[in-house]
Amino acid sequence: MRRMKALTLSEATMKAKTLKLRCNVFEEFNAELVDEEGRLVSEVEDEHIPPWFPSDEYDMAITLEIDIATGRIVNWTPPTAEQLNKTFDIDDAA
Repeated sequence: MRRMKALTLSEATMKAKTLKLRCNVFEEFNAELVDEEGRLVSEVEDEHIPPWFPSDEYDMAITLEIDIATGRIVNWTPPTAEQLNKTFDIDDAA
């Protein structure tokens, strides 16, 4: 069996493409929905992670994969208006 040469920290950093984060939140999910001017539209506090968020198999942690070069979250799927309305308890008829 052939062993790979161990990388130095700088070599490993240069070869890294994605930063994978796992943030435990369980029943501590807090979020704010803001408009174009930065004004608060709605917020949630001490909730479970919404089902449209990238999370672990038990919905106890948010899992984000961030492309190091661009800063973009690569495992993000934009939520629908319906999902946002449900999460932030917004009545669409208003």
